[in-house]
Amino acid sequence: MLQYHHVDDKSPPSTSISPELFEKHLEYIEENGFEVWSLPDVVEHLKASKPLPDKVVSITFDDAYRSIYQSAYPMLRDRGWPFTIFVATQPVEQKLSSFITWAELKEMSKNGATIANHTHSHAHLVRQLAEENTATWLQRVREEITRPERLIEKNLGKTEKLFAYPYGEYTAEVQALLKELGYTAFGQQSGAVGQDLDMTALPRFPMTNVF
Repeated sequence: MLQYHHVDDKSPPSTSISPELFEKHLEYIEENGFEVWSLPDVVEHLKASKPLPDKVVSITFDDAYRSIYQSAYPMLRDRGWPFTIFVATQPVEQKLSSFITWAELKEMSKNGATIANHTHSHAHLVRQLAEENTATWLQRVREEITRPERLIEKNLGKTEKLFAYPYGEYTAEVQALLKELGYTAFGQQSGAVGQDLDMTALPRFPMTNVF
């Protein structure tokens, strides 16, 4: 599973890949015989304990930056490849210019994109605020998870119960909450996906201009 943020040569290098390098990634996938699967298909195989082929790639993006729509989406659409965008819904609701709109997310969802949950405010879920106890912290985390799900369903008509941790950070309590709510969850730790992994902490390879 590959994880991207910005597809732009003007955004922070640590969370960005240039459109030119992203194109080279896609060309490598094509030229080396990889299959590109949607994230729901990968998860379905894992849950059913079905073996995955050796050369399968799933492409994911975090946060829903506008450069995904402007730069990455046309390349993926032209190839007919599925991909997933984990959306932080607050900046989308605020109509910030650096983020994709609901209309654009809907367009992409009709052309291969799975739209999934990345919390509402992109909060550090592991950080308990000074005024919080464990119960109030977990209630806040629950709302960070359930509010985007309601917004995605309202604006796009369906949800997939897929979640990516902001900053790749999680605790056992947050994992337990996601399991209770029925989610499959993804981090930012590198590693291949296969059977017998924790379905609330699946790995992805972060892909940027910086190695």
